[in-house]
Amino acid sequence: MNGRYVFATALAAACLLAACGGGGFAPAAHQAPSAMRAHAAAPTPYPLPKKTPDFTTVEKPVPWDYTSTGPDRSACRANEGLTYRVGPGQAYPEPHDVPWLRLLPCDTVLIYWRAQAYTDAIYIAVRGKNHKAIAVEGVMNKSGQRPLFDGSHAMQYASQGMDPYEICAGMISIGLPSSTAVPQQVYGYTPGYIIVENFEVENAFGKYPGSNQPVYTCTVSGQPVKPWAEFVAGLYIDPAQHLLIKNNYFHNNGLGAFTNSLDGSHHQSRDFYVTDNTITDNGNGEASQHNYYFELVGERVIHNYFGPPIAHTQGENIKDRSVCVEYADNYIDSGNNLIAFRDPQSNGDYEWHQMDAYGTQCASQLYVHDNTFVSRGPTEFQAMSVIDGFGDGVVEGDPQNNRFGVVYFYNNVVIAIGNKDPYGLKSAPVFQNANQLKPTTFYAINNLFYSAPQTKGHQGPPFAACYWQQYVNFTSDWASRKIQTKYATATDGNDAVGTPCDGSGMSGINVSKANPGFVDFAHGDFHLTPSSPFYTLKGSLPAPIAQRHLQPTNGSYPTPSP
Repeated sequence: MNGRYVFATALAAACLLAACGGGGFAPAAHQAPSAMRAHAAAPTPYPLPKKTPDFTTVEKPVPWDYTSTGPDRSACRANEGLTYRVGPGQAYPEPHDVPWLRLLPCDTVLIYWRAQAYTDAIYIAVRGKNHKAIAVEGVMNKSGQRPLFDGSHAMQYASQGMDPYEICAGMISIGLPSSTAVPQQVYGYTPGYIIVENFEVENAFGKYPGSNQPVYTCTVSGQPVKPWAEFVAGLYIDPAQHLLIKNNYFHNNGLGAFTNSLDGSHHQSRDFYVTDNTITDNGNGEASQHNYYFELVGERVIHNYFGPPIAHTQGENIKDRSVCVEYADNYIDSGNNLIAFRDPQSNGDYEWHQMDAYGTQCASQLYVHDNTFVSRGPTEFQAMSVIDGFGDGVVEGDPQNNRFGVVYFYNNVVIAIGNKDPYGLKSAPVFQNANQLKPTTFYAINNLFYSAPQTKGHQGPPFAACYWQQYVNFTSDWASRKIQTKYATATDGNDAVGTPCDGSGMSGINVSKANPGFVDFAHGDFHLTPSSPFYTLKGSLPAPIAQRHLQPTNGSYPTPSP
């Protein structure tokens, strides 16, 4: 371990014992939930409580049932928990003044908007309880602006007790405390029951070698200035359980948000509810940097705005290696893949064997519904964005952990904007399956597919049901033009025997020249009017959808809220 880490962890241990905080200031008593909170002036300080967090909890996981809406605070009694107020005129001038390693269930950290960006990289290693979550909240100004965390010249403070492997991993990080800072920590302890909401995060960014991008830095207190590593995120999580990630704006970071899992059951991330966020313009050009990249068990991604990633990137808009997953009511625009559901990897063997509450293997099912997808081109690798990528094949990881089974893709609006080239393949693939070891069927039910030219005088690109291989079942879908069977014929062995993608399963596509019913397509408003033919699609849905209470919502995608 080098001197940088020794210094960080030793100081963290000292601060834990001494309750390092805001220069002798202490928190106010816990207030009402965020929606009702009246943000008063700085409170009268008083000493921190003698009780310290429990770092010996090891949770026994329960099977995922697809109903979680994230952690809450419904069991917090009146005046239970402390509120730490950060910002101008508050008890804690800067985020690093908060005693992060002393947070207890029902505690709240309020970080107030100010004209000057915060430059602290914060690290959260504590754990709330069921219905007694710890809330870390930005307090927006009267105009609705979130407090800004800017990573162009970030500082991280040793008092937060960061895991040495996660120093300067993100502007907001959740992970294990170092063993020096928390020697009583037991193997298998995982932070959790945390709410993160109302923040803007930018410039947590490591330069792609050879590019003309700026060099941004993240420095540990008392140490020499260091550039960010290449693989860093606006929100970095490794590991955590029971998270609510709400109403944040992540942009211009290496990754907008990232979650990892390791060590079998001991450090498996679980149960995330991700909602109402705006995630756009992330990536640094390199293939491992994406707008959003998660790997966990039990994930609901609901009503988020995923704008285009950074221009000319080799990365995806969304890359997700999670199992037991639902994506619903999101807007997803541009990237090589709009969603790439790749195979479980970092903790793949454990994740691949997980079963849901209904006795079905999590890696054998995906639920994608009520989203608006916008494929554009050209991308770095294809003429148009792939709508739904699936698996790694034998490219990465252990192929025995490949996804398989079913993809339920229903009640989505899918748009392709580009110019058809009669001399080349310019279609937008709906499904791209790289896996061969076990069969997978891609169900497309009650979706609207609309193609439009990028410039006047051209014809829009067609869709292709498949990229290479796989079984498809299009049922009661509406399309503005005929959907091709296959995007390409693979020459590298990807066409596996028994997965022909030969045009079968496509009889349920209704090709129509009717008005698709967009509110204002020319100006990018892809919401639908009540007269849209989308609402006439009534194909029956497979029983597992109703069993898991994942019926379509007919909701509308969110507008961005930067």
